[in-house]
Amino acid sequence: MFPVLMLILFGAIDGGRLVIDRFMVSYAAVVGGRVASVRSTTSVTAVQNAVIAAAPYLGLSPTSITVAVNGTTQTDATFATHPTGSPNTVTVTVTYTYRAGWLPFYNRAAKTLTGTSQVILE
Repeated sequence: MFPVLMLILFGAIDGGRLVIDRFMVSYAAVVGGRVASVRSTTSVTAVQNAVIAAAPYLGLSPTSITVAVNGTTQTDATFATHPTGSPNTVTVTVTYTYRAGWLPFYNRAAKTLTGTSQVILE
């Protein structure tokens, strides 16, 4: 009975970690969208740093954060210089791979979590 109880306990812990990580990924994408929507933010690096700071527990890297304006992925520091006449949409996408840590047989299974925020460039 004890091994079954431990399996249920550690399974609940891993399930809780999955839910928390999913919320953190979504929150980080929203924070990145807010930072990217401000015209004074001209750097993709500033958006990536804001996303990383919003979810320090996840250990995100800049390569897991994508910033796009009007569907075009941005890698330079000029994404905020698009024309002001038309509404420009900024999309911030955060990708994180969750791995269960407590259950050894489940440790091989990985789940990709994705958070996306889409805002109008002010």
